[in-house]
Amino acid sequence: MNKIEIVNNSDDPLPSEEILSFLNRLLAEFSIERWDLPVSFVSSEEIQQLNCQYRHQNRPTDVLTFNAYEGGEFPDSEEIHPGDIVIALSEVKRNCQEN
Repeated sequence: MNKIEIVNNSDDPLPSEEILSFLNRLLAEFSIERWDLPVSFVSSEEIQQLNCQYRHQNRPTDVLTFNAYEGGEFPDSEEIHPGDIVIALSEVKRNCQEN
């Protein structure tokens, strides 16, 4: 069974149950099991700081992902933590309006 943790550190209200349901369906569609998957929603300012720190891009972005395993090889363990997903919902909205 997968464990998905949604953390909202942004000022935007989130439909957490809908997001959780979508992510569970997505993981099931790809037969992914035993994942411990944290998804954090942050402000534009926070994602800009992370983008600058880890990618040396001093600007906000919509989504950052952090792989926990080099080479993409997951250990054969009871629970797999593939990495972290960080989303700036305000940047996602802005990108949707521009495109």
